[in-house]
Amino acid sequence: MNIAQWWRGLTGRSSLNSPKNLPRLPEDIDDNFYLASASRAGEIDRLSGAYDEFLFSEDGLDKMPFESSVDHHLALAEIRLKDRGRRSYLSRQDDLFRLKGKVATAKYQEQQIEERIQEQESKLAMQAEVLSGEKTGRAGLFWAGNIPESPSIFSAALHVILPVVTFVIVALVDIRIIVISFTTVMKESEAWWFALPAVGVQLVFPHLIGDRFNLLVHGYKKKIAAILTIIFLAGVWLSFVYVLTDVRIMKIKTDMEDSGSVDLGHLTLLFIGNFIMLLGLGTWLLAMAAKSNHHQHEYLRVDLSIKWLKKKLENTKRKTVSLETKVPALAESLEVINQSYTDAVSTSRNELAEAAKSVYRRSLINQFGSVEFTSSFLGAEGSATPERIEKKRKMESRVSKSTIRPAEHSKEVNRESLDVEI
Repeated sequence: MNIAQWWRGLTGRSSLNSPKNLPRLPEDIDDNFYLASASRAGEIDRLSGAYDEFLFSEDGLDKMPFESSVDHHLALAEIRLKDRGRRSYLSRQDDLFRLKGKVATAKYQEQQIEERIQEQESKLAMQAEVLSGEKTGRAGLFWAGNIPESPSIFSAALHVILPVVTFVIVALVDIRIIVISFTTVMKESEAWWFALPAVGVQLVFPHLIGDRFNLLVHGYKKKIAAILTIIFLAGVWLSFVYVLTDVRIMKIKTDMEDSGSVDLGHLTLLFIGNFIMLLGLGTWLLAMAAKSNHHQHEYLRVDLSIKWLKKKLENTKRKTVSLETKVPALAESLEVINQSYTDAVSTSRNELAEAAKSVYRRSLINQFGSVEFTSSFLGAEGSATPERIEKKRKMESRVSKSTIRPAEHSKEVNRESLDVEI
């Protein structure tokens, strides 16, 4: 059993996708085996001694019992073939309906994608109007700027993801610095738990400060609120940077005292270096937020979405075309199945029946080996010859005499009658 057969057995579908809940039919007729059986039937009928050369002339027998059984059996086979044809046609029709359903689904997906593209294109046009200075955008301000160009999906995705990558890199560096600093006063496992919320201050506060600067540059009306927010956030952030740096330097100073060599100038330089490093990471995020144009990033994001949708639409249309090209062939196969089973029914009822009878007749004729039987069986002249009539009369006369003779002569009579038959 190969993989395909195993899968069909597992899913309950045969090679013809037979419908379920139907009784199984017997296997198809093997023509060679059927004809061989007909030949064997001729041999058995001759050996049975139940037939002689006079059955088809004087006795008026139309055909042998085996020939009648062939007609009845192949009539039954015809019914089974018709049923098999209906099942195969139904199964293939089910495949056709499934295929048409897939085509309809693919076309519906095309329609949905096209609608989403139109929606995204409307958003893109709105962002383009904001960037061109025709209308206000975020916070009711004008965000005029260059419309970003992204000729490919890769370039558009790169521009969209670059700010996120930068943010993640800064976050990883900050987390490592904060954990190292906290391990001077607590266990490393505890330092990680404190580092996670602390890194939010190092990342989020500089970003918010830069964002407020950006709003002020573009003419934000609530200037006082924005300035106060900047002062508060900057105070908290700088205090955090100072404390974090001081904790780190205290640890270094303690290590120096234990070794008996404390260099204040060296400690001062370390303090300034750590402070500037933490300050620089936050300032990087602050500068990015201060100069960024939200609508440029949104334009890139929407443009990337449109490119992905168009690519998906192209693939869906290709799939639809591929499915539609299969529909005519599958529909035509229904006609082929119908005609094939019609021909199979006709062949089994006519050609196979005649072939089986011909093989049987040839076998029976060869077994008898008598010209008279051949002529009578095949109806060469349509009536008995005078010689055959006389031969039959003598045989009947001897058979009748054998019934009244004494028992002691029965063996001789039987021997004579046997000689007559041979």
